[in-house]
Amino acid sequence: MTPAHEFLLRRWRFIRRGTETLLATIPEDKVDWSPNVKMRCFGDVIRHMIWSEAQFVGAVISGQYAAPSFESLQQECPNLASLHERWERVHQRCLEGLESLRAADFYRQLTSPYDPARTLPAVLVLSFHVEHELHHRSQLIQYISFLGLPAPSIFI
Repeated sequence: MTPAHEFLLRRWRFIRRGTETLLATIPEDKVDWSPNVKMRCFGDVIRHMIWSEAQFVGAVISGQYAAPSFESLQQECPNLASLHERWERVHQRCLEGLESLRAADFYRQLTSPYDPARTLPAVLVLSFHVEHELHHRSQLIQYISFLGLPAPSIFI
């Protein structure tokens, strides 16, 4: 692994600590709450983030996209505790898999998840996932503010 790849993983670990701090502030009785019927509820945003990590980081590690079904996450993770536990397991497996990669593996070409006619280097898929986590973390901060709750400091 190159210093640049190590930096990306360190950055992702830092971002994840902030995400975990944020998740700890969501009231358990609000797991099914959303600002309106057209938006995902807290729980489904978190499920989507779990799905995304399994999908994109899993592809970086294995070379293939293979995420759990969203429906299975809804059934198996009905509350915040089960969501946190599942995401912790997925994240740990992802970190271990990434740490076992050689530098060349980060440049392996993966089929684009959005356009099967294109390929992308694995490191770009990984950086996309990190950006995706930040996007949805911001969404959760907005949800918390809509509830009138103070947003935690996530930059620690």
